[in-house]
Amino acid sequence: MKSGLTFKQADSQAEFEQIHQLNYRTFAEEIGQYAADGSGLLIDRFHDRNKYFIALQSGRVIGMVAANDQPPFSVESRLADPAILTSLGGPLLEVRLLAVEPDCRNRLLVPGLLLELYRYARANRYSYMIISGITTKLPMYTRLGFRALGPAVGCGAAAFVPMAMSLGQPPALAAPLLARRQRVPDQPLLSLMPGPVEVAQEVREAFLRPPISHRSQTFCVAWQRVVSALRTLASGMETAVMTGSGTTGNDAVALHLQTAFSCKPGLILINGEFGERLAGQAARAGLTYEELRWPWGQPWNLEAISHALTRRPAWIWAVHLETSTGILNPLGWLRNQAGDIPLAADCVSSLGAVPIPRGLWMASGVSGKALGSYSGLSFVFASEDALDRTVHGSFPATFDVRSAVLCSGPRFTVPSPLLFALDAALGRLDLPGHKEKGTLVRTGLRSLGITPLADEQHAAPCVTTFTPPDAQFLDRCRALGFEPGCGGSYLRGRGWAQIATMGNIQTADLQRLFTGLAQ
Repeated sequence: MKSGLTFKQADSQAEFEQIHQLNYRTFAEEIGQYAADGSGLLIDRFHDRNKYFIALQSGRVIGMVAANDQPPFSVESRLADPAILTSLGGPLLEVRLLAVEPDCRNRLLVPGLLLELYRYARANRYSYMIISGITTKLPMYTRLGFRALGPAVGCGAAAFVPMAMSLGQPPALAAPLLARRQRVPDQPLLSLMPGPVEVAQEVREAFLRPPISHRSQTFCVAWQRVVSALRTLASGMETAVMTGSGTTGNDAVALHLQTAFSCKPGLILINGEFGERLAGQAARAGLTYEELRWPWGQPWNLEAISHALTRRPAWIWAVHLETSTGILNPLGWLRNQAGDIPLAADCVSSLGAVPIPRGLWMASGVSGKALGSYSGLSFVFASEDALDRTVHGSFPATFDVRSAVLCSGPRFTVPSPLLFALDAALGRLDLPGHKEKGTLVRTGLRSLGITPLADEQHAAPCVTTFTPPDAQFLDRCRALGFEPGCGGSYLRGRGWAQIATMGNIQTADLQRLFTGLAQ
């Protein structure tokens, strides 16, 4: 391969200009798919939603390929039955405009381009790449792993075959390039998502211990150790451990509120996705309540809350750390203001990251998130008053908190790998470390001209929400070895992304990330 060759995603105007020129020379002048109008430029009709991967040598774009994941795909027009694409499953990534300068065509350039595209596709969890393969290059596409979805279809002076390639394996022709570059194409990215979080080696090793019975002595000893540690984190509240998610824990809280207070109206505070979720779960449980709402990303209005408390709601339910926005709500202040009004809290993301205030009526938590273990275990923390008020409640067995806390071990099957992993994670908790890393993230973002959604006074220590500056920002993070949070519909719909440091993320990792982004 020629020296000085770089494979990358195009991100400059000069590179895009060369891409349009290469398009023209290849698809208008050489192949004849489009008429040559003498302009020297051919801007693809999907340009605004394409991502371009290029081979660059001494500043010259000598090869390129484009990708697009937004239907309708151009391949559809070459299929007798477009439903064939649906049968592949999804999501799909269409490969288009594969072009290489004639004087640079060698056996490694095309695999190098497709390898960059393959890494991008795998990192974003596409299931298939689809392509319209020009008939003169069908042997190459077949060797790469593409298979025909239908017969060739003419387009101008050229003919194309609709094809698809599963992303289960790397492109076959990329093997020589991989060996030469001595890189592993599927090296896992460090998770900067609020779930699943990056898990430490000792936690992984604990998870991989041979499974044992949840009635065995070894299990019960670990169980008591875990419950004791959780009780301490929850400021002494009784602790029930269940299999499930944060939603499971909050469903249990909702049922206990309904049992204790029946139709007496309560108050729910909402300033993000998970406050909205509490309201939905309260409605499903048949609770009567009023809502206090604020725009997502804004902190609670303390004056409005104080005024609402004068109406003496029977109970209050609120989110401590609003994961969607990176806001840490002042739960301790609310506990003091509420006085003798029972306060329940969603502590799913705050447990293990910040202290849980004393005096809560009930609270929920999970084994993932800031505890740094695997998802799968859900916790409900209960005060003596909560247990007393619900002693005669009729709950589904799974949600019966009182029976769970009175049991010396698990009432029902709990997988030992999840318990052992959580036990290991609890042994390495570092609350001050969460604060330090959160400050580093927000400082790093501001150094790039990015303003976090939450102001410093209300910022959560372990998750920061922000608006990426451009469409390539998240790809640059992935190229540096990190997977930011951007998958939830509540993030995508607002154009937001997140950097969460809930798991095993070190300050050195974050320094490497922001140093790379600054270059």
